[in-house]
Order: sequence, then structure tokens, then C-alpha cells
Amino acid sequence: MSKKILKWFGVILLGIILLLILVAAYTGYKQSEYKETAVPYIKEVIPAISEWDTEKAKPFFVPSAFDNVSQDDFEKLFR
Repeated sequence: MSKKILKWFGVILLGIILLLILVAAYTGYKQSEYKETAVPYIKEVIPAISEWDTEKAKPFFVPSAFDNVSQDDFEKLFR
């Protein structure tokens, strides 16, 4: 009886370990997708936007973002 319990405990433990390995592999795969595109972009954008200067931040917004927002409202956002 105790061998059966230990066997099931081992199977469950092995399943948990395999699940953790799969999660780690998937996370690494997803990170590699963005390493060449998103990470350099974020490293460029965050310092520029964090200065709270509208002229430096404006190039990082898509032109359609200004269709519904006036220049004054945009400047108020950065004050």
C-alpha cells in the first residue's frame, strides 16, 4: 500500500517538474521573440517620454493619436 502511495507521489512530483520545465521553455521562447524588436524600442522610448517634453515624445505617437486631441490637451497630459 505504501509503495502505491509513493509511486503516485512520484508521478505527481514528476508532472509538476515537467510543467515547470515547459513553462520555463515557453517563457524563454516568448522573450526571444521580442528581444530584437521590443526591447530596443522600449530602451529608446522610455528615457525620451520620461523627460515629459512634448516635442521629444511626439514622434513616438502615431499620427492618428492627434486626430482627436488638440495640441493644448496633449501638452496638458505632459505637465
